[in-house]
Amino acid sequence: MKIELNKVFTVNKGNRTVKWKVIEHPYFDDLALVKDYSGLYGRMKNGVCKEDYKHLNGHTTLETAYNDAYKMS
Repeated sequence: MKIELNKVFTVNKGNRTVKWKVIEHPYFDDLALVKDYSGLYGRMKNGVCKEDYKHLNGHTTLETAYNDAYKMS
């Protein structure tokens, strides 16, 4: 699966479906995973929302983002 910056992608693990996206980290020159916390502030949209910064889930790269998200799902 090709992962793109600021684009939502889906991970299916067991009977769960989780939405993720990769954004530029707000404080470091790095990329970070953001999990869909739709119950807290509404659905994720393409692009970066300032609320995403509250829900960072760790360092990633575009090449490893899907596997990283799968492990955390």
